[in-house]
Amino acid sequence: MRRKIIGLAVLLAVGVFAVYGFSSQKASFKVSGKCGMCETRIEKAALSVNGVESAEWDKETGMIALEYGGKADLDKIQKSIAKAGHDTELYTANDKVYEKLPECCKYERVEAKAAGCCSGGASAASCGSSSASCDSAKGN
Repeated sequence: MRRKIIGLAVLLAVGVFAVYGFSSQKASFKVSGKCGMCETRIEKAALSVNGVESAEWDKETGMIALEYGGKADLDKIQKSIAKAGHDTELYTANDKVYEKLPECCKYERVEAKAAGCCSGGASAASCGSSSASCDSAKGN
């Protein structure tokens, strides 16, 4: 009986490790923000994506460090952060959402990213458009 219990425990441990241990990935990328309130908002947005295990944003470097697995991917995570009002390497936050941020959270927006005219808030570079085509689409 004792051997069966130990064998079952080992099998369970191996199964859990196989599911959670090997599928976890680490990544980091730049996220625009300025203060502790930004940090809370950015991390909360990242953690809201199913499969994100940890998210830590460093306000000094502007980098977020993530551990994720399951169905989470960097595209979904960056979209979620942009929806919260913070520009990422791939997505630009909606202007209306950005304007609703507290004054202390309003970071300097890079003009090329803010001019992103692609659907879903993607920047011109990530959707394959040239910035010239985005400028002409915006009437510049």
